[in-house]
Amino acid sequence: MSGRRAFWRVLVCMVAVLVGVAPGTSAQPSPDPAERIVVGITLPTWVPLPFFTISNMRAVPFLPPGARPELASQLVYNGLYRLDASMEAVPDLAAEPCVVAADAVTISCRLVETTFHDGSPLTADDVAFTYELGLQDPACLREPFSGLCLGSQIESVVALDDRTVQFRLVKPDATFLSVTLATVMIESRAVVEDAFAAIAERAPQLDAAKFVRAADDIDAQFELAEPDCLASLEAGAALLASAGVEPLPAHQFHGPDGSIDHCMQAQWTAILLRAIGASLGATGLAAIAAAYQALSFNRAPIGTGPYRFLGADGPRALFEAFDGYHHGRPATRQIELRIHRDPVEGVEAMRTGELHWFPIPLFAPELRFQLDDLPNVRIATFAERAYVMLAYNLRDGMLFADRDLRRAVELCIDKPATVDAATDGGGEVLYGPISPISWAYETDLPRPARDVAAARGLIEGAGWTEGPDGVYVRNGRRLSAEIFVNASDSQRIEFFDLVSAQTRACGMELTVVPADRETALAPLEEYPHVPGGYDRPFEAMSLGWIQEFDPHDPLWHSRSMTSAENPVDFNFMGFSDPRVDELIDQGLATSDQRERARIYRELQRIIADESPVLFGWADRVHEALDTRLGMVDGELELTSRFWPWQLEKLVLLDE
Repeated sequence: MSGRRAFWRVLVCMVAVLVGVAPGTSAQPSPDPAERIVVGITLPTWVPLPFFTISNMRAVPFLPPGARPELASQLVYNGLYRLDASMEAVPDLAAEPCVVAADAVTISCRLVETTFHDGSPLTADDVAFTYELGLQDPACLREPFSGLCLGSQIESVVALDDRTVQFRLVKPDATFLSVTLATVMIESRAVVEDAFAAIAERAPQLDAAKFVRAADDIDAQFELAEPDCLASLEAGAALLASAGVEPLPAHQFHGPDGSIDHCMQAQWTAILLRAIGASLGATGLAAIAAAYQALSFNRAPIGTGPYRFLGADGPRALFEAFDGYHHGRPATRQIELRIHRDPVEGVEAMRTGELHWFPIPLFAPELRFQLDDLPNVRIATFAERAYVMLAYNLRDGMLFADRDLRRAVELCIDKPATVDAATDGGGEVLYGPISPISWAYETDLPRPARDVAAARGLIEGAGWTEGPDGVYVRNGRRLSAEIFVNASDSQRIEFFDLVSAQTRACGMELTVVPADRETALAPLEEYPHVPGGYDRPFEAMSLGWIQEFDPHDPLWHSRSMTSAENPVDFNFMGFSDPRVDELIDQGLATSDQRERARIYRELQRIIADESPVLFGWADRVHEALDTRLGMVDGELELTSRFWPWQLEKLVLLDE
C-alpha cells in the first residue's frame, strides 16, 4: 500500500520533468565538450518524450523515482525560494527572507532585480499573477500548479509595488515558506496572457461541449480491443487547431523502436481538449488557469532561471546560460538533457564519457555496479523520499495498542541486517519520520539492537505467558497477528518474512499476508479499515509513505485521525498523543527556523519512544557523475538529493 498516493492528494512529483519545444525546433551543434554538461534521464515507455511541456503543470503525477522530474524546471524557472542541500528553503527570486508580520498570516516578499529570458523585467505583478492562477481552483480538482491546492493555504496575494508582493494566508502555516515558495515557479504574466489570447479570440465561436465529447471519444477508444487512435487523434487535433492551439508534436510520442505511438499522443490530446473545454466555461483568470496545460508557452518556456531553452531534437533538449541570471552568469555555457528509454544506454554513455550525469533509475539499481569501478565515474548516493514502515492499528482493543508490544517488535529484529537482506543492500535504514539530510533531523535517535531477552521481558511484563508452542498467550488470546503486504512488492514481502522469523524467537506469531491491491488493500483506506475478505480491522500492515521537503506531517496528529464521521484521512492508525499534537501545531505556527528545528527534534524523540510504527527503510538512489563534475566554489554534497541545487555553479573541472 502506498500512503498518500493511495489515500489522498498531496504534493508528489510534478512533471515539469523537462521542457517544451515548438515543432521542428532543433538543438544546436555540439560545441567543445568542456563547455557542455550532458545529463541522461531514463523514462519508461509509457511516458512521452517530455519536451512539449514545462511549467507549473503537473502533467504526469507519478514518474518513477530517480527520474529527476524537477531538473528542467530548475534550469528554466525560479521560485521565490529554493531548497538547499539540507532541504532548507533559502531566498531565490526573493531578495532576502520574506517578512512574516506579527499576525503570522501576512507575508511580504521583496524581489531581486532581474529579467525573464525575453528581456522583460520581473515584477511583483508577475508573482501575484502566477499565484492567482493557482488560486482559481479551490476544489483542487485539476491541480495544475505543482500539485498544490493553493486555495487551502492562501487567502489572497497582491503586488504592493513593482518589487514587493504580499501574501495573506488562511491561517499560520510555516510550510508556505518552506515548500510553497520553493515549489511554485514564477511565470511572466505577459507570456501567459499572450499565449491565452489565441483561445480568447476564438472563444465566442467555440462549443465547450464539443471539446469534452472529443476527449470522451478518445478515452472510449481505450476500452476497445483494437482502438482506432489515429482517427480520434485527427479529430481532436482539428478541434485544437480551431481554438488556436497547435496539435501536439508527433515526434514527442516515439516508442522505444522509434515509431510514433498515436495512442499515447491521443491520450495527451484528450488532456488538452478537456483543458480548453473547461476554459470555455470560465471567465477571467479562471479561464486562463483552466487552459494552462494547453497554452503554447509550455512548448517554449520563458523563465528567469539560469538557462534559456534553445530547443529539442528528438530525445535531446538544449539549454544555454542566461547572461542576466540574478545569481551570476552560469559557469557552464550549455546543458543538454538526453532521454533514454533503456537505462543501459545511459551506462554505456557514462562509460564512454558522452554523459556527465546519469541518475540510475530505481527500477534498475544493479546498473550501479557496472559503473562503480570506472575511473571516470563517481557515485552520489542518498535516500529516496518514499519510505517503508510497519503501521500498527493503535485503537483500543487492538493487539498493538500496547506500546510494550510495539517496542518488543523493534527489539526482536536486527533491523540493519534485515533491511540489507531484503533490499540487496539498497535500503537506507530509518529510525524516524524525517530524512537524515533534513535541517530538522534528530541525530541522536535511539537505534535499538536486537535483544530477544529484553523483548521477552517487555512482553511478559505486559501480562503474557509463553504457551506450549512457544507463542505467548494472555486471557486466552495468542500473541498473533497478520501483516498485510502488497503482493506485488517482493522486497517488502521478503523484509516482513524476515521480521516474522525473528519475532517468532520472541514468542510472537506474525504472519505475512501477500494481499491484492484492489480487493484486499483498497478497503483498508476507509474507516474502520477492514481488509477485503475479512470481518475485523487490520492489526498491522506494510505502508509506503512520502517524506515531504518540510518536516510537518499530519500523519501523526489526532486531528487527522479517521473515524465514522471522518472515514478517510491521514492518521488511519489511530495514533494520539497530546504532546505530539501540540508540537505539530507549534511547528506549523512559527516561521522561526531554529525554533522549528527544536520542535521537530523533540517530536522525533517522542515518536521513537512511543513507537507507533516500525520504521523500515528508504530506497537508496544512486547517480553516476563524471569525476570532473564539480562546483566553481566548493565540493558537491553527494549524500543529499539536493546536491545540484545551485545549477548555475556546476562545471566540468580540469583534471
